[in-house]
Amino acid sequence: MKCLVLAAATLLATAAPGRSARIASVSRIMFGPADTLFVADWAGSKVHAFKLPQPSPDAGKPFNILDLDKAISHAVGTSEVAIEDMADRPGSDEVYVAVSAGPERRPEVLVVRADGTARRLDLKSMKDDSVPLESPPDPALKFWNGLSARSFTVTDMK
Repeated sequence: MKCLVLAAATLLATAAPGRSARIASVSRIMFGPADTLFVADWAGSKVHAFKLPQPSPDAGKPFNILDLDKAISHAVGTSEVAIEDMADRPGSDEVYVAVSAGPERRPEVLVVRADGTARRLDLKSMKDDSVPLESPPDPALKFWNGLSARSFTVTDMK
């Protein structure tokens, strides 16, 4: 599976952005070459690639934010937030945080800056390319407490 994700990442990094993203979930995120953000969507059984604009120059500030949960809750509009993953954006003072928000576990990616501000990345308005994951588990297959087996489809990206 790791080889498939790596191959998909390489393919997507060289492709031109295509259509608006329809992301059903977010589990793992990572940065690739040329300001590309990869987002694993376990519920949709896809890996999405988003071409981001150039970052503002790295201010070189230390990144130690107290009360990050407050900034994240404010950005997504609810205090019911599960942090799924985090990735620092090379060459910037930004960290991208993947979260599931609210009781419906709405997928969100937030941009958090060294100054403590957080904003939503509007994935629905962004163009992306995606590749399907091979042989995902049946969505009806559940583990303890009703946890979908499909949620373990992508556990890491490198």
